[in-house]
Amino acid sequence: MNKKALIAVLVILIIVAAAFLASQIILPEYAEREIREALTEYFEDYSRLDLQVEARPALKLLQGKADVLEISGNRIRAEGLYFDAFYAYYTELKIDEGQVTGHMQTLELVLLSSDLNEYLEPYRIELFLEPGSVRASTPVEVFGTEVDIMVRGRLSIGEERYLVFAPTGVILEGMELPGSWIENILENVRLEINLDRFPFPFRVQEVNVGQDKLILKTD
Repeated sequence: MNKKALIAVLVILIIVAAAFLASQIILPEYAEREIREALTEYFEDYSRLDLQVEARPALKLLQGKADVLEISGNRIRAEGLYFDAFYAYYTELKIDEGQVTGHMQTLELVLLSSDLNEYLEPYRIELFLEPGSVRASTPVEVFGTEVDIMVRGRLSIGEERYLVFAPTGVILEGMELPGSWIENILENVRLEINLDRFPFPFRVQEVNVGQDKLILKTD
């Protein structure tokens, strides 16, 4: 190979290498921007939203595929409910017009009792959260007078996307109620909150009760 041909080959290799390196930077940034735009249109409000897309090689992003998507944020409001903190990690993704499908590896959500209670106002139920204790207050009519009744209960995850409050008993202070009334109270305080408010794969398997907050996560 003569000198001119060798130089031409080297120039081509340099151009190809530069284009490849540029694609590793430009394409993930473009994908992140597209997903962010889709999310900001979907969410009603948020204070922070960070995304990171990884693909090797980045050219697979042109086919709508990615190896990793990492999302974190704070004070995200979706369909009327605030999530104080959000973190999700996905692998083997397909991205189409901001919609994401793939495998959810990690999820952690933090819900504050103040935000839950604001959301539950129309149901006239107020939750009180403490480590190892979940109580709910709801107004009921007793002998023609509306009084607030406190109910013990437990929180669980249903079908990996619902936060379920199941009452276990009524807390009474010097008040005697007929058994049928107690059953009616317990039935009225049962509630189910759909947590799947995000335009990507969603799964919750564990609920931890803290002081005035819930931490929901995958295994």
